[in-house]
Amino acid sequence: MEMLQAYSVRTDYQGRIAAWTEWKALYLLCKDKDGLLPKETVRAVYDGSLFFQMEKERA
Repeated sequence: MEMLQAYSVRTDYQGRIAAWTEWKALYLLCKDKDGLLPKETVRAVYDGSLFFQMEKERA
């Protein structure tokens, strides 16, 4: 959560809420059995392969 606070504008409440919601949804969907979010998953978000990766894991 430090990352979200470091790059936020103090008066941009809507942007803060949107960023927090995006990361919370990613965490809830993609955390592993130990409750951690793997680095490969975060990379998949940025390169666009997250849903393909999730499909392979759940099939």
